[in-house]
Formats: sequence, C-alpha cells, structure tokens
Amino acid sequence: MLPKILVSACLLGSPVRYNGSAKTVAHALLDQWQREGRLVPVCPEVAGGFGVPRPPAEIAAAACGAAVLAGTARVIDVRGTDVTSHFVDGAQAARP
Repeated sequence: MLPKILVSACLLGSPVRYNGSAKTVAHALLDQWQREGRLVPVCPEVAGGFGVPRPPAEIAAAACGAAVLAGTARVIDVRGTDVTSHFVDGAQAARP
C-alpha cells in the first residue's frame, strides 16, 4: 500500500478558501497520486471551525506558523478578531 499524502483541499479544487474560491493546482504528480488514491484532502480552516466564506486572516507581527503552534504568535483577521484558536484546532485536526 502506498503512503497517503495530505494536501490542502483548495489545491484540489474545493471552494473552501476564505473567499469561497478554490486555488486549484494542475500538476502531473497530483494527478498521479489522485489516480492512485493517495491524496487525503483537508481544509484545516474548515476543520478548525471556520465557515466559507470568512474574513481573511494573517499571522501577526510577521511570525510563522510554528510560532502560532508554540503559543508565541497570534492570528488576527481583518476585523481585528483573534482567530488563533481556530487555526490551531485546524492544524491539530490535520495531524495524522
């Protein structure tokens, strides 16, 4: 059995991005892995409790995702709401 590959659902054409769109990527390897049944699509934001569409959000102070997971950085949406917990929940839901 071939190993599974976790991939963002929006890259496979699911309209789950913040604005309700997809960001489909066409690539021969993705096509091959999909035919082989290896891809596991997930949208961490939706898994973390966000709806679609949702306000865009960014990691504050030019930090990185690792800092968010470590609890030293926050994710703030364009309304100024701290949405860190949703992103952390989504990341945890995407873990194998």
